[in-house]
Amino acid sequence: MAEASYSKEHRPDLGSDGMGLASVLSELALNDPETFSQIKDSLRSVIPTVKDVRFERVELPVYEQKPQVKIPYNSFDDDEVNMVVRRYWGHRLVFDMVGAKQISALQVSEGTLLVLGLLTVLFRSPRPNLILLDNIDLSLHPRAQKDALKLLRSIMSQYPSLQILATTHSPYLLDELVPEEIRVTTLDSQGIARCAGLSDSPEFEKWKNEMTPGEIWSVLGESWVASQKMQGRKA
Repeated sequence: MAEASYSKEHRPDLGSDGMGLASVLSELALNDPETFSQIKDSLRSVIPTVKDVRFERVELPVYEQKPQVKIPYNSFDDDEVNMVVRRYWGHRLVFDMVGAKQISALQVSEGTLLVLGLLTVLFRSPRPNLILLDNIDLSLHPRAQKDALKLLRSIMSQYPSLQILATTHSPYLLDELVPEEIRVTTLDSQGIARCAGLSDSPEFEKWKNEMTPGEIWSVLGESWVASQKMQGRKA
């Protein structure tokens, strides 16, 4: 997502790995400034040190493998070499931060880029109805984790068809959920994945009024999930 990019398409696409983010956002800034402004405002609600997101024009080389010229007794081992075959003008993301301007996307935090990429997917049309997020808390400060979840709830309230399924290892983030929204997963003795709601734990009723969801998960762990599922099968 941090890499500069270009697109030969009229409307750039965002790759599954986040490649092309700069091209997608620059197209939005030009043709849909309202959505682009909404993305920036939402980013600042999670990463308040971001003051602005801008672009730089950059020349990008495109490489292609070409057969190399064979010279007797040369030192080359490969049959092909990478050569620059053409150059395109593209865009690079630049961030203005609190206390520092014109910071390259290559120098900002991974969490900042991940949130920006996610918001781009959520606000840009056509909007997906299902989002799968692995480690939603990745590279985010505990405060930012909570703010990100609040933002996602707000977006989901605007678009009722949107569903988000996310994994996390953060008790801070779980504290922003109700127990019925939380699923705990583990592997049983045969290596089969098992899943159960946090509120299904045999100890949940004992602790639900004494601890937060994140604390309950931290104390109870996941081992009970496999046992409960096995008992359920026998029944």
